[in-house]
Amino acid sequence: MLDLYSRIQNDNFISHSEISNANKHEVHQTCVGESHCAALTDNHCPGISVPVDYRCIKAELFQHFVAETNTVWKNSTGNLTAKLFMEKMEFRRSENLINLPRVDLTHLTEIMSGHCRLNSHLYKIRRISDPSCPYCGETSESVTHFLCECQGIGKARKDVFRRNLLSPADLKRIEPQKLLRFINASGRLRA
Repeated sequence: MLDLYSRIQNDNFISHSEISNANKHEVHQTCVGESHCAALTDNHCPGISVPVDYRCIKAELFQHFVAETNTVWKNSTGNLTAKLFMEKMEFRRSENLINLPRVDLTHLTEIMSGHCRLNSHLYKIRRISDPSCPYCGETSESVTHFLCECQGIGKARKDVFRRNLLSPADLKRIEPQKLLRFINASGRLRA
């Protein structure tokens, strides 16, 4: 975080002492948006102390945080099931999900993490002896199989998604409410 603060000062963000002395210099309007922020930080006003609105600094910090988080997310070798649903970290999506009822949020978290009551996971944690799908019996009941391929619950998939089969790439575009409708229609994750 220290590097970020030094970067902000080097990019012509203004220190507290400069803000207090701003009345001695030519002063621009306070920054009221990203375009003004960009203009101030791209050396368009060299050598002039400018009072910078807190919102500009907060927006810059948040953009940096998002970029760093997405880099870590993209380069991590874990979370393979979660990466089926999210190409990058999406904070707006997170804010929408957090307002769901607890049961729905639990189902989505289980499916998106792969730590759910599907046979593949239960087999990995040695709760059952066979990971086969209870609907079709063809293969291991993984999250991908359950959501995209299983013919045994194809009717529920067609009712919710209007398609008999999905590809793993489709999972990134599925709205959480549709995913919940499918989970509930399948009846698979009920306690």
